Amino acid sequence: METCRGVVYPHQCDAMGHLTTKEYLTFFDVAEWHCMALLGFDARLIHDERIGMADVRHVIDYRKELLAGDLVRCDSAVLRVGGKSITTAHNLYDATTGDLCASLECVTVQYDLARRQAIPLLDGIRSKAEAWLRGDGR
Repeated sequence: METCRGVVYPHQCDAMGHLTTKEYLTFFDVAEWHCMALLGFDARLIHDERIGMADVRHVIDYRKELLAGDLVRCDSAVLRVGGKSITTAHNLYDATTGDLCASLECVTVQYDLARRQAIPLLDGIRSKAEAWLRGDGR
């Protein structure tokens, strides 16, 4: 599922002229928020229910440099559904050439914002994530 589109701006590049590591992560973070929203996690849960999501593990593989002016898109998928966590994969592509530029595997834990501890996934989020994982969801 496509979860992010963007463009690489000159201010996002480092002294060597390519997209900085922190900006790769910015694209992945946007994709992760959209992915979680597709699963039912939204701002209402944060503000009204005081339920949050926290990334607790990132594994990034850089494959091709991105330069100022490059158009990008990110596709996401659910890899695993745990008791309190969801593991997602995000692939960042050069939108013009289709080349894979970087990938991220992310483990995200649901937690109680007041108690600051992990909690079981909400049933609605779990069922949507499991459906996506089976291929009959989003």
